[in-house]
Amino acid sequence: VDFSYRHLAGVAALRERVQAGELGQVHAIDLTFHNAYGPDKPWFYDMAQSGGGCVMDLGIHLIDLAQWICGGAAVDQIDARLYAKGRALPKPVGEVEDYASVQWRMHSGANVRMACSWRLPAGCDAVIEAAF
Repeated sequence: VDFSYRHLAGVAALRERVQAGELGQVHAIDLTFHNAYGPDKPWFYDMAQSGGGCVMDLGIHLIDLAQWICGGAAVDQIDARLYAKGRALPKPVGEVEDYASVQWRMHSGANVRMACSWRLPAGCDAVIEAAF
């Protein structure tokens, strides 16, 4: 699996500093990845072929970023909402989401908020942000 952020020099340096305690205890993380466009292949929007939408395409990298920098995958609580074309998707989810909002608390106590989307009119091609 290619968790691409792990291979950026700045992210690796941040992880080292966080793990060494140089920046204090991380208590909140905000993660965003919105694309003004979406995938151009029809199979991306077919649950049977893709397995999921913007979370599997964009969000998984943000989730890994938070977990990898903070050094753990243990989660105490999680709340997720998935949407397609502006409407909430009922559980069990049977179609591909184009917007997701997820909050979780890591075992360390850090609160994490993540949002990702395809085709969000953000006024630019993409919004990619991570704040610790």
